[in-house]
Amino acid sequence: MSNDKAQDVNALKNQSLNQWQTKMLPLMKQMVVGLTLFFFIASCVQLYSLHRSIENSPKLDVEKFITHSHSGKASPSLKFTHEDLQNYSLILLENNALERRHHQANVLLMSRVWVRYLGFVTGIILSMVGGIFILGKLQEPVTELNTQTDKITFALKSSSPGIILAVLGVILMLATILTHHEITVNDVAVYTNGIHSNQAPLLD
Repeated sequence: MSNDKAQDVNALKNQSLNQWQTKMLPLMKQMVVGLTLFFFIASCVQLYSLHRSIENSPKLDVEKFITHSHSGKASPSLKFTHEDLQNYSLILLENNALERRHHQANVLLMSRVWVRYLGFVTGIILSMVGGIFILGKLQEPVTELNTQTDKITFALKSSSPGIILAVLGVILMLATILTHHEITVNDVAVYTNGIHSNQAPLLD
């Protein structure tokens, strides 16, 4: 009799679990598909924005400056010698180098933010999918994760894929937040080191 009761209890539990998982199945599908679409769309938009920022680097139009200086558009009272034009050209090159240097730093900053965003969003998606799997009471053969360093030993053993995904998502988010990439900019004169003449007149 006891065996029959145990079998009946197990049958009722399995039936209840099947009914629950059947109800949760549409939500689980919608969550997985929705999060996947969000990840790809958001990542593509961010990558396109980063690509545009890289392309929009400062431009130097030396030909326009030379044409301006020889066309008489500058003030008639100003007389430009060869040395003045050479110094102005060096200043323009120095200014362009400075702008490009800081533009590169801005791009690196955007890249760092994008990588952090990508890691954080991926971790959130893993955690949310894991939460959905836990809510759906999915069970698989036991999975074991082990990692060991000089100071930390971590072990996780579970038959729930949701718990594994949630833990991996949290680890990825923490690694993304705690990892720091330093960006340095050294402003050093490249073209104007040799300019020692007196201040030249400015162009209009």
